[in-house]
Amino acid sequence: YLDYLHVRGDQRGKGHARLLAQEIVNRHPTIEYLDFGKMMAPQIGHLMRWFKDKYKGKIDVIGRIWY
Repeated sequence: YLDYLHVRGDQRGKGHARLLAQEIVNRHPTIEYLDFGKMMAPQIGHLMRWFKDKYKGKIDVIGRIWY
């Protein structure tokens, strides 16, 4: 369950949240879905859409963009 991935302000925009989420998928190859929960930041919504596109048909990516 990925409720929120937050990185320090000086590290934003460098892809750390994407790398962390990708590592979860790599370590758990039988994963069926990723739940991003309710996202308050547009950047996390972008990450969710990226995962939906990359794993379309393999992993169900769910969550709500709430901003």
